[in-house]
Amino acid sequence: MKHTDKGLLLAVWAIITMLLTGTALLPAQAKKKPPSHTQSAVTLLGKARGEPIPGYQFPLRYETSVAHTRPEKANSGFLTGPQYLREGQVLGNEGVVEAGRFILPFGTKGEKVALAFLSGEYVPPQGEKLQPALAQLAQQRAAQLSTQGSSARPSVYALILLNGRLDEGLQAWLAERGVELFGFYPYTAYQARIPVDALNEVASHPQVRWVGQPNPLQKLDPDLLYFMGDQTGERIWLYVNLFAADESAKEAIASMAAETGVYDPSLGVFAIVADAGTVNRLLDMDAVLFVEPIRQATVAHTQSMASINADLLWYYGHDGRPQGGVSIKVGVMDSGLSYHWDFYNVWNGTAGYNRTTETDWWDDVLGHGTHVTGTFIGEGVAQFRYRGVAQGLRDTDVDGYDLLISKVFRLGDDGRGVSEGDSVYQGLLDMQGREARYTRQVFNLSGGFRGTNLRGTDCNSRKVDEMFQQNIVPVISAGNEGPGDSTIRSPGVAKGAFTVGAIYDDELGYLDQVTNYSSRGFTGDGRVKPDVVAPGSWIDSCSNSSNNGYLYDWEGTSMAAPHVAGLVAGLIGHYNMPAWATKAIILATAIDLWQPLSAQGYGKVDAMLAHWGSHDSTWQVWWGVNGDDGDLRAIDFYLPQNASRLRVVLVYPDAPAPSGGFWALKNDLDLYLDKEPFQEGPHGEWEVRYELDNVAVIDVYNATPGNYRIKVYTYNQVEGSNQPWAVALHIVYGSLYPNVTISLSAPLEVPLGVDFEVVGEAEASSYVASGVYGSISLSDGLALNEMKYVRFAPDFGEEEISLPGRSGINQGNILAGFTRRLKWILRATQEGWQNVTYTIHSINGGTASVSRSILVTSRVATAIEFLSSGAVAYRGQTYRLSARLSRTDTGEPVVGRTLNFQIDDWSDSAPTDLDGVASVLYTIPHDAYLGTRSVTVWFDGDDAFQPSGTEGAFDVVWAAEVWGQVNLGDFVGNYTDVRGRIEVRQYAWYDLALDDAGSFRFYITEPGSYDISVKASHWLRQTLRNVDVTSDFVTIYFSLVNGDIDGDNEVTLFDFGQLVVAFGSVPSDSNWNPDADLDGDREVTLFDFGILVRNFGMVGDE
Repeated sequence: MKHTDKGLLLAVWAIITMLLTGTALLPAQAKKKPPSHTQSAVTLLGKARGEPIPGYQFPLRYETSVAHTRPEKANSGFLTGPQYLREGQVLGNEGVVEAGRFILPFGTKGEKVALAFLSGEYVPPQGEKLQPALAQLAQQRAAQLSTQGSSARPSVYALILLNGRLDEGLQAWLAERGVELFGFYPYTAYQARIPVDALNEVASHPQVRWVGQPNPLQKLDPDLLYFMGDQTGERIWLYVNLFAADESAKEAIASMAAETGVYDPSLGVFAIVADAGTVNRLLDMDAVLFVEPIRQATVAHTQSMASINADLLWYYGHDGRPQGGVSIKVGVMDSGLSYHWDFYNVWNGTAGYNRTTETDWWDDVLGHGTHVTGTFIGEGVAQFRYRGVAQGLRDTDVDGYDLLISKVFRLGDDGRGVSEGDSVYQGLLDMQGREARYTRQVFNLSGGFRGTNLRGTDCNSRKVDEMFQQNIVPVISAGNEGPGDSTIRSPGVAKGAFTVGAIYDDELGYLDQVTNYSSRGFTGDGRVKPDVVAPGSWIDSCSNSSNNGYLYDWEGTSMAAPHVAGLVAGLIGHYNMPAWATKAIILATAIDLWQPLSAQGYGKVDAMLAHWGSHDSTWQVWWGVNGDDGDLRAIDFYLPQNASRLRVVLVYPDAPAPSGGFWALKNDLDLYLDKEPFQEGPHGEWEVRYELDNVAVIDVYNATPGNYRIKVYTYNQVEGSNQPWAVALHIVYGSLYPNVTISLSAPLEVPLGVDFEVVGEAEASSYVASGVYGSISLSDGLALNEMKYVRFAPDFGEEEISLPGRSGINQGNILAGFTRRLKWILRATQEGWQNVTYTIHSINGGTASVSRSILVTSRVATAIEFLSSGAVAYRGQTYRLSARLSRTDTGEPVVGRTLNFQIDDWSDSAPTDLDGVASVLYTIPHDAYLGTRSVTVWFDGDDAFQPSGTEGAFDVVWAAEVWGQVNLGDFVGNYTDVRGRIEVRQYAWYDLALDDAGSFRFYITEPGSYDISVKASHWLRQTLRNVDVTSDFVTIYFSLVNGDIDGDNEVTLFDFGQLVVAFGSVPSDSNWNPDADLDGDREVTLFDFGILVRNFGMVGDE
């Protein structure tokens, strides 16, 4: 018990003043209610519990039973539910401050003076400053131009390897000598074009370690080594990566190639077809940095919507629909798109490209692209159950089209979707925008080329990096080569890719598990991939061969990616943030499935957590720009209470990876989280500083209140003058392992041969219960007709999907305070008591079951309903057995007849009362066996009524009898009138019922050590810690402090205020408040005020 004297004299003075003047508390002193929300009147899915099901020829009386997965968490104390939703805090650069410049020495992270090629590390020979072969090339080039009479200043391409970092002084010195720098190359080199007459001077600079060209093996992708020995003249597609865009080099390469494809000057990439001999000549060109094969990419193949809470996006209208008159430009790179009714919403706003030799983009021969696009943006016109995540996308007549399709895969000879030549790179250019108006904000690519330990330095990955820099979100499937490690496909391996793995979204035992086929990380250079996971198995979506048909049960990370693309589209419409901020929020709010980071990334996406906050959880996002080496930016926030988890996520759009480099990262930003007292500079209690990744995540579990500081630090800015970034903070106050309250509503009695409905409902108490699988089991006398899957629908609606014969399904993610329901239509096929059991399973929400018994009758004269006074009983307990006798035709009670009860050799009988109920008392023997005890109840019948009978049961379990006594401080009243609650933490709670001496008793059936607390009406809570409950009898004592009139577990001015209102009253008065009668003398007097003054400032135990 805590106590503070602060303000006591002031409080006493205030109370005396109120007594004399008769005034109530000032409005400023009143407790504030939480603000109302515009959707506070939203009613969740369907009927209230226990409401009769209409439409039958006879009335059915429904009752509801309730159970919990974690009863001790049933009352979280957080205000949850639709009325408490609030938007996330998009703060931009608000609160981002410059915190100084702290340059750490070169080598702090182990960087070397060397070159890191894909083929391996290279350290130039000791003492060699200028590569002899490059010096010879420079002389030849100068002589050649002189012979030609050219006045042009000859130059050569080379890598300049530095002894440390590139500073502003050296950069200016190089520029003065005509040296052009094009891009960073690990560890400490730069791609450059160097005038021949400056070459020796550059090599001689003390900050320069070496100037030279990669040798042919370093320029060659290792996968081409076998091809280079080919003598047959075979020609293959290749990407030639130049040091920089160079038209003359491009023309020279084109003259050698058998066929040419795309040329992209922004990255210096040229696609060609060539044989091994040609490649050998290319490797001799100083303008060529790296040559790689164009690897053939392949595609990576409805409860899934609720599985990520996407149906709640439809419900609240953040589902890709134009918001504020602003359209969302989306794209799909796949096998094309065939017309389907579900694309009616956007068809007139759709255009496309065909990058294959197959028929045009609107003829999807394979069907993969149509299926993927349906999951992404399908409206569900043909059948609403197959609606896509961003189903609100519409034709807005925007310049540049709402939906852009790039057909990059065709049907291969083996039935798979395959790319052709440079079709994937062409598609990336389509998404980037051949013209600015065609640029996409988000696009989906469900495919890529396979490999192991891919590093993200290939052409496609580098293009994706560039697109992410340009505020485009590339959502890309991880691949289907799992469960082997480091099997992420390209370009999903790219830094800029939002890479998606797959989980199962249905079937008990599989739900929320990463699929076996989903490609695993890490990348070859150690980065975390996939970023997130989403449903990828048993996915139904649009058919390419029928404009109103569907293709069922497809699987693959191809199916997972469009779930995330749709989520991104909705976030763009809702908040319209930079691409890296959008990604940061989704990562920050992802649900940890407690599977390896290399399998699940940062978790399973959840649409509602990504869009909304509440009293239980909330998010904030900032973005800014860091400058040169050592630049430190800080963001402060205050945590007002304990949090189950803080997750801080840094995402930044790094420059395109170095072609053929050993790793992809260029600019190196670190993330720190510090708690007051703050440390200066790049330091913190938590940090991510050694990973070569443009994503950094810090998780803090059981965070304590206080001031925190997020730090974004530039360790090394190697390319560009600044580096944009975004930081998202997600705070979860409630338990990450929520209690799920489940209920089952069923009729008490149904006639034989009649169909009827039962309803199972689940509600989470905190955070989100992930992937709640609900099912029912039936006794033999009941038959299952169909299940109705209930989910949210657009514009604050709901919809039911009929699933004949199914007994269970993934109900979906359940956000704190929200509910999801399943309905089952059953038929009564046998007389007697029949049982229905509703069970749920969730990876973090736990497991619970709840049952109802239903009496099935054939309209005999009477029926008996067994009534139980409790689910379990204990040795030595006197247990009441009750049953009700009624007419089956009208349901009226049968009065004055004898009902017989029998358990083993014991029997007794009793007459029915006016309600048709008969009761007997059965004392359970102290030596009774533990387990289920059957009870037989029967009516012998008489001249007016036919006989009937039923069976009941209860469980005899071991229990410790807990006897306790409560001393109610400052109380002279009747203890038996006092009500309250006894809570056995992590076990159960009980109503407090005292006898005249203040004694009580209850039973605990699970031995252990428990915290036991008592809270009576106007007394403060007292908690006894670690009470040992392992013997048959336990004794405990409590002494409670009086004065908590308002029930908030502390004695404050608010209690005085309520006492003032009730002052002078007795029970017959209108202002009587029994909780203000502290001493129990049935009047509110100065004696009660004296108790308050004496105990003012006291605070009860938690």
